[in-house]
Amino acid sequence: MRLHDSAVILKRHVNDRLTSEQSSELQKIVVSLGKQMNQTRLTLVDATGLVLADSDRDPSAMGNHRHREEFKKADENKGVGSALRRSPTLRTPMYYVAIRVPPTDEHEHAYVRAAMPLDSIDHQVNKIKTKLWTLATVVGIAALISNYAVVGHLMRPLSAFNKAVAAITSYDYSVPYMTR
Repeated sequence: MRLHDSAVILKRHVNDRLTSEQSSELQKIVVSLGKQMNQTRLTLVDATGLVLADSDRDPSAMGNHRHREEFKKADENKGVGSALRRSPTLRTPMYYVAIRVPPTDEHEHAYVRAAMPLDSIDHQVNKIKTKLWTLATVVGIAALISNYAVVGHLMRPLSAFNKAVAAITSYDYSVPYMTR
């Protein structure tokens, strides 16, 4: 969800500026947003696949992105697409989310994309798992303690009854037994 939110934020920042801003201005916006979104790479791509701006690389040095999986899926799936693949630019496994920016009278449609390295996602998942296991352990220990207290409370009258029965079977009538 974080990547989708990052792409939506980028879309809001560049949607009105696609025609009015120079590519260098778009690049500044994308780089600035990318710095604010720790470990999230942001990319702006036009309808032909030309990279207009990228938070991590020089867009002029990047190849055409039109046939990348996340952009194809964005065209097929109501404007949102995702893909899990190796980045040819960064040479690392990444998770991508692309959102289609609808066309206006001034510009054709475009795409915003947010990406995150899988090792970063794995790290976040492992942190959540650790917190969940810690919580489960604490809850388990609390349940054991409360069960011990409840069972002890329930067993006291049974234990007293057991002692009284044992005493009576030994003909010892001096052991008191509560009837209530």
